[in-house]
Amino acid sequence: MQLTLAEWDNMTNTKEKKDKLEDTMGSRAENLVLLFDDIFGETNSIYNREKDTPILDKIHAYVCKGNIKVIITIRDTVKRQCQEVFDSHRLFKSDFIDLSSKKYLLSQEEKNTILTKYMKTVHKSDFIESKGYVDCNGDLILKNDEVWNITWENPVKGFPLVVYQFVHNNKYFKLGSKFLTGQQKPC
Repeated sequence: MQLTLAEWDNMTNTKEKKDKLEDTMGSRAENLVLLFDDIFGETNSIYNREKDTPILDKIHAYVCKGNIKVIITIRDTVKRQCQEVFDSHRLFKSDFIDLSSKKYLLSQEEKNTILTKYMKTVHKSDFIESKGYVDCNGDLILKNDEVWNITWENPVKGFPLVVYQFVHNNKYFKLGSKFLTGQQKPC
């Protein structure tokens, strides 16, 4: 289940709702996984200590019972803004995977593979080593130096998401590598 903290709080707020949730989780054994995506906001922290700490305590209680597993995503910029809660709350003392660490960074080859799959699927194009990506008419649609610039970037939102947006939006695609580097010229 993908939820926000407010939705979780609403589900577990009254005795009737708690009983229904317990029944649901009991019937699913330990197969319930909660996903709190961008738990404290996507770009700026919306963490509120007074409101959110009791909700985090409830989540931790369910995790301790063994009824649920929790996956929490948070962007580095937001995590830095509310680092205090990550350092102090017991819910965050579990396993932690930092996808922005060097261990998980995509190689240029992996990025090329992702870009190639999107280019084939969306733009029906093939990569020619000395040119870049060409469409089905043989017209160059993304130069080789642009491909190199794109695959060397490590965008804040994550390479797969940004390349998806780049390839699927003609306005972004026309910007070329500038879309990923943030060097767009003002309109």
